[in-house]
Amino acid sequence: MGMLISIGILISCGGQKKEGTSSLEYNASIRADKKKYSVLAGNKLHIGFQLKNVGQKTWSSSVENPCLLSYHLLDKDGQTVQYDNRRFTLPKDTLPGQKIELSINVKSPLQKGQYILEFDLLREGLSWFKDTGSKTLKVLLSVLNREWIEDKMDWTLDYGTFTKFTSNVEELNTL
Repeated sequence: MGMLISIGILISCGGQKKEGTSSLEYNASIRADKKKYSVLAGNKLHIGFQLKNVGQKTWSSSVENPCLLSYHLLDKDGQTVQYDNRRFTLPKDTLPGQKIELSINVKSPLQKGQYILEFDLLREGLSWFKDTGSKTLKVLLSVLNREWIEDKMDWTLDYGTFTKFTSNVEELNTL
């Protein structure tokens, strides 16, 4: 019983937060130019960000376990479609309290639908900032169907200016 009391005292005394400061070593405030984007399936999407280091440690993309921006692709209900995606280096080291701007290109999914891009920073190989309490930024993404001229053609064995390709790999059939 004495051991349980000691543990309770350690927990209740630790991690006191000073007014107006963050208790997280790595913590970010992430803002985007817009909160909703619309793009054709498979197209690139350009997004501008304003990032503020509201944590206690400097962000650097040029050290072991660099700080990088990335995202998770979620469906419209918030379920994970693809967790790990392209990483983007920060333009410079960012001290606590500093703001930086960063523009990136994200390739949209090949399937039309409503998605959510959840942006977060991470320490590569260690953890995502959100896993230690930092907030992410969720951006809505509407992916529109891409119409291909070949989709309207009747396929025949006659000579033509096109070649039909089919595969047992579904992803190749969607290209």
